[in-house]
Amino acid sequence: HNIGVTDGATGIEAQLRLEEDLSRPFALPSPARESLLSVALLLMTKKAPFRSVSNTALYASTSGGNGNAEDSNRWLFILHWRALLRMLLRTAPYLDEHKAGTPPMSSSSRQSGVLKRTVTLIRSSRRFFDQGVRPPGWKAVLDNGSSDGESVFPVPQKDSTARALWDVTRNDLLYHTHSNSCFRALIMLYLFHPSRCSSEFYLEVMPQWLESWSNVDRCPEFDFLWMVMFCRARKYVSPEEYDWGSLRRYLLTQCGYWLQIPVGGVSADKSFPRAAPPGKRSFPSRLKAFVGSGSKYEEGIDFVSKVTKLLVFCAGPHTTKLLSENSDPDKMPDVSSDNISEGSLEILRFLSFVKPYFNPSNIGTWTFPLGAFLHYLSYELCHRVGNTAGLKTLKNDHPNIAHQLLKDEPYLQCMDLPGTEIVAFLDSLLPLAQQALYSKNGNVSHAGETSLLYLTQIDPARASPPLIDFSLRALDVSSVNLSHQAPAALSALSRLLQPGLRRDPSIILSRLPEILRLTLAGIDSNDQSKTLRTLIFYRNLVMWVPVGGSANLPNVYESKKALDRGGADGTMHVSDNLNEVRYSITDSPIYKRAFESLPESSVFFQASITTNLDGPDVDADTSMREAMLTMSDWSLAFLDRVYEILRAAGEQEKVGKGHSGVASRHTSVDVAQAKNFSRIMKETLCYFFSSMDDETFVSALRSVTKFLEEETLPHAAKDASLLCQAVASTRFDLSGNGDCVTDKNPGFDALMSVLAEDLE
Repeated sequence: HNIGVTDGATGIEAQLRLEEDLSRPFALPSPARESLLSVALLLMTKKAPFRSVSNTALYASTSGGNGNAEDSNRWLFILHWRALLRMLLRTAPYLDEHKAGTPPMSSSSRQSGVLKRTVTLIRSSRRFFDQGVRPPGWKAVLDNGSSDGESVFPVPQKDSTARALWDVTRNDLLYHTHSNSCFRALIMLYLFHPSRCSSEFYLEVMPQWLESWSNVDRCPEFDFLWMVMFCRARKYVSPEEYDWGSLRRYLLTQCGYWLQIPVGGVSADKSFPRAAPPGKRSFPSRLKAFVGSGSKYEEGIDFVSKVTKLLVFCAGPHTTKLLSENSDPDKMPDVSSDNISEGSLEILRFLSFVKPYFNPSNIGTWTFPLGAFLHYLSYELCHRVGNTAGLKTLKNDHPNIAHQLLKDEPYLQCMDLPGTEIVAFLDSLLPLAQQALYSKNGNVSHAGETSLLYLTQIDPARASPPLIDFSLRALDVSSVNLSHQAPAALSALSRLLQPGLRRDPSIILSRLPEILRLTLAGIDSNDQSKTLRTLIFYRNLVMWVPVGGSANLPNVYESKKALDRGGADGTMHVSDNLNEVRYSITDSPIYKRAFESLPESSVFFQASITTNLDGPDVDADTSMREAMLTMSDWSLAFLDRVYEILRAAGEQEKVGKGHSGVASRHTSVDVAQAKNFSRIMKETLCYFFSSMDDETFVSALRSVTKFLEEETLPHAAKDASLLCQAVASTRFDLSGNGDCVTDKNPGFDALMSVLAEDLE
């Protein structure tokens, strides 16, 4: 069902009509516009109710494309981009360089809010522009209507909106790059380009896009918008029809400038003259409002994310057909540069080039951009491997949907990376993430943590053991030269805990006694940062491993059904064996052979030395019971450390009521740290007592009661109250029937007698 009117006017007629519409008087107060735009956004955003009637919705025919009644009753909601263009030009006439804005009738903040909502609405409406896309079973009709006399609208030509928009912006983008006209044209293309176009259209315009992009040097906003356009195009272009090598080489060439890498070197010697930095262009400040993310930090992060998205997409062979049909996986040779595709090899060379700049002592303007680059590159690689597994399960369980998805988004055909290339990427990225983890820049250190998490998710069985052992060496008291690495090592352990337990619990359980012994010293009253990281690690640990008891290790592979969906109407269950398919990628013969060919000095290869890679331990239940007993013994030692923190606590940082709003002896940063510490302490203690069995809880309750009876804590009342709250809120026993119900809370009962002792 087509809602709207098809605009078949030519370019000149459309321009004249636009000028006529804009010349008409328009009166709508700014508050009313804001309210209407807010309502429209609630309906049009990606997760709004209208998403199922957009041209990007997946229409899988239940009859194999024969167009039965169920298929032909699908709805399609269509908007016209010229109507939204009129709305944008009324809001910001200066987008047209030949027009001048009207005198402001409202405050600048309100004008900015209206413009931001308008731009967001236009970007959300791109999925509803008419591109000639119709659901399966759609009956094409002529201008005179259907045979039964119903009045219907004709279906326009394919890519009608995209072609009309390209005709409007093409000349400025190709021939007016010396002026700001190309910037305005690119903003128009970025805002109004439909979400879905045909492969034929993209194959026709992408060479011209790359030509326009390369005509403007060193303009970050211009580069970012073109990367967004190519990220949109990649989904709908068949991998065998376009060579992405030219785009990949252009990206790698520009990465040195984008990431601020000092290609010529940096030295304190000023005896030799230095060349001035190259000039750059930038969008006018008024035009930045159409594409800005709100801050320079967000703009930089978005920029790096687009770079890595395109680089990872350009990696690997152009099609999986070369690997699956023309080669025998059992006869693939060992890993070497000859086995790696040209795209992956060029990216690996770039990573080898920037490796020295990841040294923790190498600090400069390039440090943070490289940390963000590593984070997003690891994420995109993990995302691609995960999508490969998801697509395989979709093909097995829902082949009709998978067939339609591959037809609508042909790029999914080239998502499968060969095992040789996955090993090569992990071998190159893991050392970089390990170095970034110990960077002197806190943001880069955090990026190293997340990178380790993403890379470990790809192959937990081989990546987790060497990284865990490396972190434990930094926590050992005998390693005096590694003591400064302890906070980063604790954060790394927190990240590596979940992937190891999911893939093979013995990776963590076999090392648990040593982990608990070495991390206990991390709770130090003289180092709040290290204490916080230790508490976060313990919080994650007790969420996965019980404290005490004798429960067996659950086997997630015994039952194929993860959920009982008896009454879950409207919920589609995709697959029962997603994890098995995901891990089968790293269990393939070509992957194992590539891993075995790595040099012994490789960080990734160390897993073959420290871990049994043939499978999980046969006596996993015994390992689980021993780990729970170890946790029970550790619990009292952990409480003793918490008591030391409470004894050494000073006066709490609080916000004062003075002119500055902050207490005279403390800054706002101190207040934020104190609040964060209290929050982490509360969460850790609540999970800690909740995961105990009854016997361990009784011992812990006896320890807490004795501590409260013997200690006076004038400056730790708040944190001590968190300890009492955790004890009292984690054990309940409601028994009885009808009106006779017994409420038992052993923690509350034991603490009440101590806390209310001196109350009259």
